[in-house]
Amino acid sequence: MKKIITVLVAVIVVSAILFGITFAIKKYKENNALATADTVYEVSDNKGSVTVNESVARQMLGQYSLEVLGIEKPLDKYIMKLSETSVFNNFACKVELFLTEEAEIPEAIFAISGYECFVFDATKNEYLLLTLNGAFSVEVTETTTEADETLFYDEENNTKLHKVIDKFSARELGFQKNPQEYVMVILGTTVKAKDGKAVYPVKMYETDGTPTNYTCAIDGETVYKFDTKEKMYVKA
Repeated sequence: MKKIITVLVAVIVVSAILFGITFAIKKYKENNALATADTVYEVSDNKGSVTVNESVARQMLGQYSLEVLGIEKPLDKYIMKLSETSVFNNFACKVELFLTEEAEIPEAIFAISGYECFVFDATKNEYLLLTLNGAFSVEVTETTTEADETLFYDEENNTKLHKVIDKFSARELGFQKNPQEYVMVILGTTVKAKDGKAVYPVKMYETDGTPTNYTCAIDGETVYKFDTKEKMYVKA
């Protein structure tokens, strides 16, 4: 009987120790998760400033499809870790997605700079600009006025683009508004259109500099719209 009692006491002591360890680990994870959730990053570019925490990051990235983001599962299935980085000489918030807490290699890497989101392309070793139509390479250019103020677009290029694109309606291009109501910025790369031509994507901005997720593409005087079913640019 004495042996049985001794064994029971030992079992109770071991259980208490294990419970204490489990509880401590649980509290650590909860506190660590809370600290991560409370971490914020002030990121800005010449279009605006955004305070980014995990909630904001999920909301900003959540506007894009899984295909555009390059991930297989919904965002809420991933563990998100934020840190500091730099994108095109601008301070940015780096967003890494992990499947488990123990994982060391992220499933995807993003960056948020101002109002724009980028995805890291490991094959190209560069950040690509995210739009609803896909992710594109970006060529950063700056144009200054006589007052030495940095513009977010090239006025001459914007005028030339309008002459080519304004002949189409919002419905024909899949925009919310007619192209005349946007500022246009041509991206510094080409993509392959459905007809095999190398075309230049053009991103639409509001007149106050707020980026939109609308794009089209051009090849000389030929305008292409993005076909959401084909997942590529087709002649408008």
